[in-house]
Amino acid sequence: HRCSIDTCGREFASELFGHVRGAFTGADRDRIGIVKSAEGGTLVLDEPSELPLAVQRELVPPLEARAFRTVVTTQKDLRPLVNEGVFRESLYFHLAGATSVSLLFATGAMISGRSS
Repeated sequence: HRCSIDTCGREFASELFGHVRGAFTGADRDRIGIVKSAEGGTLVLDEPSELPLAVQRELVPPLEARAFRTVVTTQKDLRPLVNEGVFRESLYFHLAGATSVSLLFATGAMISGRSS
């Protein structure tokens, strides 16, 4: 998971955080990202363990600002990933209090949900 926003996909980061016109080749207009659009509402993070470390780092400031409710869907226990160094502890701290929904994708049925 060692990469920068540049090597892991500027388009992905742009989708999450937005960009201004001319920020990179193909950025022909300003774009508000998903994170900014979630202000005052809900941000749903599906499988945050799959996010590159560079993107995980960028998610911490908006979570600290608490401008939106956060819902996390994951099939993985994030704590062991923090211990392995593949998931940022600072992001884990902010997501630990989020609404968590575990899904059984094989059947599509929700198994459990909790809200902290």
